[in-house]
Amino acid sequence: MMHWGWFGGGGWWLLAGLFGFITLLAVVAVVIWAVSRTGGARAPRRVESAYEAAQRRYAAGEITRDEYLSIKRDLS
Repeated sequence: MMHWGWFGGGGWWLLAGLFGFITLLAVVAVVIWAVSRTGGARAPRRVESAYEAAQRRYAAGEITRDEYLSIKRDLS
């Protein structure tokens, strides 16, 4: 009986699996690269000022009118 070596008989599955794994890694790398490129194009998030935060909290009922007026007076 002849011996054909590692890839002669049924060893091609190893090479095919390695090729598939490398292809999968390449696809994942391209997706990560594409997502990171589009993620950098977002507008920077605006920071809320202390006065705007007080207005929002008063409108939501988190603070009383007296607390709101006190904060407003302190910020002026």
